[in-house]
Amino acid sequence: MGVGVMLADAGTVGEEHFVPGDFVYINNESIPHGTELTSVDESKFWIARILEIKASDEFHVYLRIYWMYRPGDLKGGKQWHHGANEVVNSNHMDVVDAMTVIGKAQVGHWLEMDDDEELPMLYWRQIYDYMSKTVGEVRRHCRCDRYYNPDRKMYGCGNPACGKWLHEECLIEEVKKRVMERGGGPPPRTEYKMDVDITEGGGGLVKVAPKRKGGGTGVGVGLTVPALRTAAVPEMPKKNTHIAAGAVHAKNGKRKTKKEILAELEKIQVTFVDGKKVMAHVRDIRGVSATVGNKNHEHEHAEYKIQEWDETVDCLACGTTLE
Repeated sequence: MGVGVMLADAGTVGEEHFVPGDFVYINNESIPHGTELTSVDESKFWIARILEIKASDEFHVYLRIYWMYRPGDLKGGKQWHHGANEVVNSNHMDVVDAMTVIGKAQVGHWLEMDDDEELPMLYWRQIYDYMSKTVGEVRRHCRCDRYYNPDRKMYGCGNPACGKWLHEECLIEEVKKRVMERGGGPPPRTEYKMDVDITEGGGGLVKVAPKRKGGGTGVGVGLTVPALRTAAVPEMPKKNTHIAAGAVHAKNGKRKTKKEILAELEKIQVTFVDGKKVMAHVRDIRGVSATVGNKNHEHEHAEYKIQEWDETVDCLACGTTLE
């Protein structure tokens, strides 16, 4: 420490008072000196944590700091698990003039230990080692063993022996694969009741309202059939599918390419409905067909334009139905 330079317990710039341990916004050369924090997007400023304050007089105050990094400033850039308000702590030390401080920054340390923890305005969970140019690990989740982006949904398994947190996108992918593996249509446990609206000319629009055992109904399915008073929809014939192996066999026995499989998966739309149980609302727009019979045992062809239904969602690790 140079002659005449004192270690201070606190510092003040304008009306802003700060102490070691505080996080602060630092101005940079791209922003005119004297710019107020409220007049510019906060992401334009640099962020630092104060280690100590030194001063020779009230006009010469300096801060020893550790820089905080935006994920996009690191090698490799922002990753999919980085949240919109996430920053990265570091051991990159520097000394700056206190006059470059714009104001305090509210930054919290997210430990990922409390599942109900509310995140502050800005948060960090990783440390960037400036010497080795490496970033520390974070907690892994789900069957995919990947990280958690707090801006996206995750669902927790209620089984005490499991307790795993699962990415919404992984659960959606599993529901889509399950639909393809059974050849389309709702699960076998789903029951149907069909009411037929007779129209002139012998044709009618049938609204199928699936009703699950134990209560609850899905969304109606529209299909065109000749005029029938009652009808029963048989279980869809199962195709020889094996999604996990990366290939699907059609009725002609030919393998479907990865491109064809992905194209089919895109036509199976899944959204989640939160309630007493986590339900997946499935909308299958691929276009499948089945044969139905009337009371005279005559068979007619019915073409399904769109299929929609709700089904339960299971834990990817233990198979427990998610509540």
